[in-house]
Amino acid sequence: MLDYKRTFLGGLLFMIFVGEPTVGQANGLFTLPGALVLLTMYILLFLLYEALAEKYCLTYGSILPLTFGLYAVTITGLLHGEIANYVLHPQDNLITTLIRIQCSFFPLFAYYILNKFSRRNPTKTPSIQSVLLALALFILVLTPTGQFGIKTLLTTLQKAPLYAVFFSIVGASAVKFVLIHQKAITKPFNSYSFTVFCVGILILCLTPSLKSFLFVLILMPLGGLIMLKKPAFHNARI
Repeated sequence: MLDYKRTFLGGLLFMIFVGEPTVGQANGLFTLPGALVLLTMYILLFLLYEALAEKYCLTYGSILPLTFGLYAVTITGLLHGEIANYVLHPQDNLITTLIRIQCSFFPLFAYYILNKFSRRNPTKTPSIQSVLLALALFILVLTPTGQFGIKTLLTTLQKAPLYAVFFSIVGASAVKFVLIHQKAITKPFNSYSFTVFCVGILILCLTPSLKSFLFVLILMPLGGLIMLKKPAFHNARI
């Protein structure tokens, strides 16, 4: 049986730290139905991280390459079609790249905050296969909308084939590296200054302003990179 409290909080923190409320409220797309669909996706994504973390002993240092491959490339880049923006909106290539970077860091912040309130119970962690099946069904259900899913993936491959292939290769390599790389596990990490920084980022992510999101695009990767240079943080298990 799942740990429903941890699962819900994890999915909610994923959704907040990636910036969905900030951007969605600013452009009017963060409606109740839309929020429920997004929360469902982030809960499923969180469960996948939980399953992978239990099997492969994921650390904070694992999050960056793993999320780049799973989320920045696969979910938002291909299934949501954002990689096609490199061809369709070349004038926005800088912001598109910043988003690819920022959305590779959000689980690092979400897990750090979550683990202060809840620790993962191995007996309540789903299998990787069951979560992948649920994600596949979710993708198939949303595909007819034309905003997310297989149709969008095919459109991305058609409009930006070189970018799609390049990011796919790099993303797959990053995920493979994480899953086969031996990790040096250290004790749980705690830092008052980083906790304050995470809370500040959380507040920015809840502010319905695109200006706030621009701060997140810069501050989240910078803060994450500074912390990942610390072995005690880099090697701490999520």
